[in-house]
Amino acid sequence: MKTEQDWQRWFIDYERFILHYARLAAAMKVELFCVGVELAGASLAREADWRRVIEKVRERYPGPLVYAANWWEEYDRILFWDALDYIGVNAFFPLSQAPGPTLQQLRLSARAVAADISLLHQLTGKPVIFTEIGYKSVRGTSVRPWEWPRRFEPAVDMEEQARCYQAVLETFWHEPWFYGMYWWKWFSDLERGGARHPGFTPRRKPAEKLLAEWYRRPPPHL
Repeated sequence: MKTEQDWQRWFIDYERFILHYARLAAAMKVELFCVGVELAGASLAREADWRRVIEKVRERYPGPLVYAANWWEEYDRILFWDALDYIGVNAFFPLSQAPGPTLQQLRLSARAVAADISLLHQLTGKPVIFTEIGYKSVRGTSVRPWEWPRRFEPAVDMEEQARCYQAVLETFWHEPWFYGMYWWKWFSDLERGGARHPGFTPRRKPAEKLLAEWYRRPPPHL
């Protein structure tokens, strides 16, 4: 945005957009509503505007609210977490510096991430949700997990994807301030997945078996 008028126009339009969905969410009795996703340019520069948006959303939607912040230079800089019910993180943190890490190496990296996020929880008192997290089934997915599938991918590697899932689940599952994660990405097209599929979906891959194993367990916070 080049001027204050530009910002005002953007927030007028954004409020119209988000309040429409807040009303739908209330009518459909949706359990959790996200007020925005990875809008770092606005979230870091326009605290007062976001507080106004959140207040208006609460007038139309009675349930809990979250904002989905990018892991890179956003989630730990936002100043309006106190106005929401959850801290949301799109958690594509790198877990290694080179392809083919061991499970123990991935555990150490995941614990370092958990320690940083725990500090934000302590500062805000808010529980944390991973509004997105995921890993492709290719060699090196732990290095740059945010990258979308590309035409020329490294070799398919189901096990590195599964080890990333395992390390994250082990690290965060029992943290009292951690309230869950949305895995990126399970497609509505159920044909996607399988032993040759290099993308994010865990469907028909070892990562799917891990999810089934973990989610059969009793919820850790009950």
